Amino acid sequence: MERSIFWKIKFALFPRTKELLEIPRIESFQKFLVVSPHPDDGDLFAGGTVARLLASGKEVLYLVVSDGSKGAYEEKITPSELAALRKKEEEKAAGILGVKRLIFWDLKDGELPERQELRDCFLQVYRKEKPECVFLPDPFLPYEFHPDHVKVGLAGGEAVIFSPMPHFLPEVKPTWEVKLAVFYASHRPNQFVDITPFYEKKMEALKAHQSQFPEDTWPLLSAYSYWKSREWGRGRRMKLAEGFKVLTPLHLHTGLDSY
Repeated sequence: MERSIFWKIKFALFPRTKELLEIPRIESFQKFLVVSPHPDDGDLFAGGTVARLLASGKEVLYLVVSDGSKGAYEEKITPSELAALRKKEEEKAAGILGVKRLIFWDLKDGELPERQELRDCFLQVYRKEKPECVFLPDPFLPYEFHPDHVKVGLAGGEAVIFSPMPHFLPEVKPTWEVKLAVFYASHRPNQFVDITPFYEKKMEALKAHQSQFPEDTWPLLSAYSYWKSREWGRGRRMKLAEGFKVLTPLHLHTGLDSY
């Protein structure tokens, strides 16, 4: 069937233009890259999904962008000590979830490079590791004021659309096309993953980040995490869920239907 006829039939059946650009399910892919601006972000916002993917035989690689050396409220720990501690915490947390490979860039917390330089770093990783699906923080979360989250989300998203284009960073070959961008910590999720069987494992992984979630803050964190997961699962036949804004590369450039 000619493609033009195919699209005419499809549009006749689905008259909204938004429905012409299908968004695959996250679980339909095999290899995933989870990008965290700081140690703990991926575990906090996608830990249940990571555990579910690994349990189903998928491949998950972690990339931690910054060293997390400034994420403390007490002066008694130095930035270098905190960075070393947080790396150990992330390794332990990832191990609990089942992640076996981690990449640490160790860039300075709160002082990430500008977007083009950061984007080119992502291009190198995408082309080398060849993930089909990349998890990133949503840079358009309202009132997100941490520059690391915004920069990583924007630069990582740019790299998604440029990774198959040979004239962007031409010295790094071959090119690679990421099939799906999954934005976590998003206020407008459009896809949900049932994490009910993996929720306790996620929370165990979060407890490994003791520098970020000490005992006095744990009751509030655990309550918020549980009830947000219940909220996302409500009406979807899921007791506990994680929500994501999921977009294809076609949605990331002049995507009029990406809302």
